[in-house]
Amino acid sequence: VDRVATALRRNATRILAQVSAESAPTIEISSQPVQSFLKSAVSTGAASRSVETQWGLVFIDPPYDLGLVELQENLGALDPQLSEGATVVLERSSRTAAPAWPAGLVLDKRKDYGDTALYWLRSTGRA
Repeated sequence: VDRVATALRRNATRILAQVSAESAPTIEISSQPVQSFLKSAVSTGAASRSVETQWGLVFIDPPYDLGLVELQENLGALDPQLSEGATVVLERSSRTAAPAWPAGLVLDKRKDYGDTALYWLRSTGRA
């Protein structure tokens, strides 16, 4: 996990070096468990977040053995943090059933790569 977070931070630095300060996106990388991360984000108050600080792109790679109920709870807690039209890319085992998406998230696309399934979800802003 630490190696992955380090690589992501290095890539974020490379991205930010390619854009002007005025157009630079805010990139936040966390390697803590999603439940802890979302609880801390929710405790800051989604209502207090401005549109500029809501998330526009989120990558989620939970353990494959994470249950569907827990995954749905995590996605439900994530949705209020998303800007309308935000993209969420979720990685799951292609052998598990697709979860039911919470209100506010719709499936745009699924692509399987061997044992891995990637889901592209879009926030409708209607959580």
